[in-house]
Amino acid sequence: IYPNNDASDTIEFLYIKNKSEGSDNIFLSLDNKSTYPISIPSGEAFACRLNAITADKIHIKSSANMVTAQYLLAKAE
Repeated sequence: IYPNNDASDTIEFLYIKNKSEGSDNIFLSLDNKSTYPISIPSGEAFACRLNAITADKIHIKSSANMVTAQYLLAKAE
């Protein structure tokens, strides 16, 4: 997930909502795809404050071929 196509932006806040129907989960990685410890079920959301995470480290994947996600990133000034 890259805000304004700048992967070096430091992200301070992250919100992701799984807008998919059915039982498709979104898995979230904050360490450049090393692990995906956060699972977001369909219809649920996840939000957190981050400390020194750049946008290029934030990745999502799905348990399905295609998933619909709504997200909001707030970057440091």
